[in-house]
Amino acid sequence: DSLALPVIAIIWGLLAAVGATIYTLMPTKLLKVYGATPIVGWSMLIGGGLVLVGTGAWHHSPQLTWVAWGQVGFVVIFGTMLAYLFFLQSLEYILPTTASVLGAIEPLAATILSVLFLHVHFNWVGLLGAIMIVGVTILQFAATRANQFVSK
Repeated sequence: DSLALPVIAIIWGLLAAVGATIYTLMPTKLLKVYGATPIVGWSMLIGGGLVLVGTGAWHHSPQLTWVAWGQVGFVVIFGTMLAYLFFLQSLEYILPTTASVLGAIEPLAATILSVLFLHVHFNWVGLLGAIMIVGVTILQFAATRANQFVSK
């Protein structure tokens, strides 16, 4: 009947929201000039370099097999680099706000797939969250359609 939420969790949640806003809105002008591929390449190179230097990751290199390194590479390439590339390329065709709202569908899809294939139990709080995600998505699309109609 209570919720214990550390202040640091709230801070990280707010920082994640700010980060998502920045990486959606910031590159729109750059996309028009350079395209998505150089932006993703440079952002991954600069961000990876900063994280490497900031964390001293070379001191804690894991001992992995070739298969495990291949799996890490798969996640980096397909789960990070290509995912962000496709996200940025979508900004040529849809509004950044629409892209962000559609990005909110990903946790919902993961939840549904977890219930279907991993037999994870889904309680009323999860159902409420799913309804809220779908509701916000519908409202965003309705607002986008209304703005398109008004601007014509």
